[in-house]
Amino acid sequence: MSVVGKVRKRRPYAARIPPAERREQLLDAALVIVNRDGYDSLSIASVAAEAGVTRPVVYGAFTDLTDLSRALLDRTQQRAVDQIMDVFRPLLVDSVDLYVWASTHLRQLIDIVSADKDTWRPILTHIPGRPAEVSERIEVTRSGIKAIIADVIRSVGRSGIDPVIAAHAALGTLEEIGRQLLVEPVTLDVDACIETAEVLLRSIVETAPRKV
Repeated sequence: MSVVGKVRKRRPYAARIPPAERREQLLDAALVIVNRDGYDSLSIASVAAEAGVTRPVVYGAFTDLTDLSRALLDRTQQRAVDQIMDVFRPLLVDSVDLYVWASTHLRQLIDIVSADKDTWRPILTHIPGRPAEVSERIEVTRSGIKAIIADVIRSVGRSGIDPVIAAHAALGTLEEIGRQLLVEPVTLDVDACIETAEVLLRSIVETAPRKV
């Protein structure tokens, strides 16, 4: 076959977009890969393929895979913290009524996870190949949330109850609801979950005697 008859395969062309927008596009592609295929499948090549660009485009936005992975972790953590603090921030107010907060915001927590499953799936469910740094970041965030819950339980003024253990139980309940929402959303009874969480919260606080 002559040179003229040969058909050259054209490389994919990535339209020029602002650097910040390109980074977000590539991080979105990376998050899709993590959720669908696990952390072990994350590579410069796989991100390029998922985003429909060439590898040099990815290297133009990130130094290497470590840089990309860390940027993805930073973004995911910040999104989760921003979303969760919108719900828990009212608990930082001294005059907050714990039960009014629960009835108002437990459904909001469920709505947050439902609306942004890609962000919450790596946090609340097991993703194959999860790096140690990801697990450490998750634990740091969980510790901060547990501290807020513990302070609120402590401020209620009950004795005979360990606020830290109670906060751990409360957060664990919320996390399990989130996991079920991600794994089995069709069978999850949201109203029953909220009622159960409220009952558990009330039992944690009201069954212990008041401090004298």
